[in-house]
Amino acid sequence: MGLLLTGCLKTKVEDTQENRQKLSWEVARTLAKSNYETIVRNGSNNGTQAFVSSIHLRFGKKLSDEQISEVEQKFQLAFKETYPVEEWIPLFAGVYEKTLTAQELNDVAEYIKAPGYSILTSKQKEIYAAIANEEISLTKRKEEAFQKTFLTSLENSTIFDAISEPYFLDIDPITANLTPMGSKDQYVQIAISLEIDYGTKKLILENLPAIRDKIIFLLSSKNYDELYSKQGKEILVLQIGTLIDNYLQSRYAVKKPIKAVLFRSFIIQ
Repeated sequence: MGLLLTGCLKTKVEDTQENRQKLSWEVARTLAKSNYETIVRNGSNNGTQAFVSSIHLRFGKKLSDEQISEVEQKFQLAFKETYPVEEWIPLFAGVYEKTLTAQELNDVAEYIKAPGYSILTSKQKEIYAAIANEEISLTKRKEEAFQKTFLTSLENSTIFDAISEPYFLDIDPITANLTPMGSKDQYVQIAISLEIDYGTKKLILENLPAIRDKIIFLLSSKNYDELYSKQGKEILVLQIGTLIDNYLQSRYAVKKPIKAVLFRSFIIQ
């Protein structure tokens, strides 16, 4: 993004650090606010295109015009919440203070109040590059916060429902000792499949060691009688699903990720 700086008749101003700082904030405050909607619109357009493209690449699905419009609207709201205009003012002020003299800043300030002739065109490239670097720095610092805000805003949307396809993820067998009921050691080994949306697969695989650990602790809290009956197995399935749901939802902005838990094998001795 860039800010068009044009000028007017000059009033002589001494090029001191104090004058640069004062005038840079004055200019940045006015121009950032007047250009903020353009910043939001450009950022949202680029973000929406990237999001729609990623959906197409990952799922082979194309969103409707109505869904694309909804994504863009959500993107703008998330952008404004994560990157309010106040975030941009100090960035622009810092760039202006480094690249423009107090005289040039005063000319711009006067132009803002009373439009005149163009000035500073020779420094536009330098300013654009500096602001682009500051923009990259800001977005990197707040990317995680933005993604959380944006994805949370889509929780009640039909967009993910439209592109979701059932997918079964097989989990390697898990073995655990049961709570003793006597002097004999007993154990259980289960192999399960998780019914999920394909988009959730990466999250589960990345967190699989922690998920397996939690399942082992759950199994170890059971005794033989609890798991031997049909009812005990049905309760265990529900508990495993809830356990994984709670863990993922505590770490990521995702809707209920586990649709069903199915046993592929169940051995208890």
